[in-house]
Parts: sequence; structure tokens; C-alpha cells
Amino acid sequence: MPRAHAHGTSLELTGGFTTVNKIPGWPSFVTLKDGSILTARGHMWCRSADGGRSWAEQEEWLACPEVRGGIRSIIRLNSGKLGAILIRVGGLPALCRDSEHFRQMWLWFTTSDDEGRTWSTPVQMNRYFTFGQPHVTTLIQTKSGRLALPVRAGFTASDATRAKAGAYGGVDGERRRVGGHTTYPEMDITFCYLSDDGGRTWRKSSGYIFGWDPKLGSFPCDEPVVIELKDSRLMLLARSTIGQLYRVHSSDGGDNWDIAEPSGITSAYAPCMIRRIPTTGDLLLI
Repeated sequence: MPRAHAHGTSLELTGGFTTVNKIPGWPSFVTLKDGSILTARGHMWCRSADGGRSWAEQEEWLACPEVRGGIRSIIRLNSGKLGAILIRVGGLPALCRDSEHFRQMWLWFTTSDDEGRTWSTPVQMNRYFTFGQPHVTTLIQTKSGRLALPVRAGFTASDATRAKAGAYGGVDGERRRVGGHTTYPEMDITFCYLSDDGGRTWRKSSGYIFGWDPKLGSFPCDEPVVIELKDSRLMLLARSTIGQLYRVHSSDGGDNWDIAEPSGITSAYAPCMIRRIPTTGDLLLI
């Protein structure tokens, strides 16, 4: 039986584990009005009619064929509709490595009032192709109705620099490179897309969020997630290279953000997910 420890207390978690391998990667989940659970990612989705214990076969599904964007996040809106973020990244593959300089990314928002059978005409969120990419299933709607989508933009060193940098260790008596990603120079910054009219129009939050120390310099704030606190502030958590998650608060619904600070929550340079448990009001951090 799974066991968790909180504040030194052992907690028994009943029910065991259920493996969901129908949709590859990290999908979004939403409960439909008939009680079934829908999971979706990209152009695939599937359903469970028994609370997630078993799943139907995955189906290919293009929510809005006119834009060909894949599902990145899907939630139940305050209005009762479903809301979804669609994403598509395009470039010029013939340019090979240089294609990143000619890359565009499209973000759209769409809604469904018939439980996902049909969807509204998608609204483009990044009107000037701002390259802010969301992590999976991070869209939220606050009690006031504001929609907030945290995104990240990444910047890395040159190929030559990355080839030389990295983490090294002893393997079979030899010094070998044992890690690349996160151990070469890179900077990831965070901001939010916000909407106060149900997703019909979107704007960018003020400035950017990044880790910073007056003595040590700047650090990445990557793959952010956001949650509304009981005092109506927003709290954003992001992975970083400092050995713990970064934390930052907003008192105005995400328009302006405080300086990011270490959260005290030990973490690798790996993304997290946060949710509020409806029955208790507690926050659950994965």
C-alpha cells in the first residue's frame, strides 16, 4: 500500500495505483457531466466510465480541424462549459538546426457547451506569435472568472557551448559525461496569458518572472503552474536549478508578480503539478 509522510506523520493512502497508458505523455483530465472522465493530449483522447479504474481505447480527435492544434489543457469553466488550450508549433524543417530561428507557435482557446462533441471557433491567444509555451494542463479559472495560463520561454547557449558543458562522473573508472540538459547555460522565463471575458480576448501579464539573486545572478523559472489561494492571491511554482521549486505570488490576479523566491520545497530541475482537493480545501503538490 502506498505510504506518504507529511510533517513526520505516516499517512496510509488507500486504493493503490492505476496505470493510465492509453494516452502517451502527460494528458489533461476533466470530469464530464455524466460522471465519466475524459483524458486528452494532442490529437488523442479516451474515456473512463468507472472513475479511472479502466479506460476505453484511445481515439484520434481533432477538436478544431481548421487550426490543427493539439490539446494542451482542458478544464471545466465556471460557466459549465469546457475550455481548452490548443497548441501548434511550426517551423521550416529544411533548415535543420537553424529552423529554431524561423519557428512560430500558435496558441488558441476554444470552448464546448456539449461536453466536447463540438467546439467554438478558436481564438488565437498569442496574436504576435509570442513564444510562450505552456506546460501540460496548467490553465486555471479564478473565482472572479479570470482565466490564467502560465507559460515559459526558453533560451539556450550555442550548440558548441552545449557540446562542452554538462555533468561528469566516474563510470567504470572513467570520467564520462552523465548529463547534459540543465547542466549547460540556459535561461527560462515565465509570464501569463490572462482573459477577463471568458477567453474571447487575451493579454500578457506585465514583465517577466525569473529567478534572481543579487549576488549569484539569474536562474531559470521553467514550466510554471499556478493556483488560486484562499485569500484570492495567485501562487506560481516553477522548476529551477537551485535544488528547489521557485515560488512567486500575485495580488492582482496575475497582472503583476512579486520577485520569485525559493519555496523551500526540495526538487530536481523537474516540473510539478498543483491542485486543490475539493473535499478538504488542501493543496496537493506532485
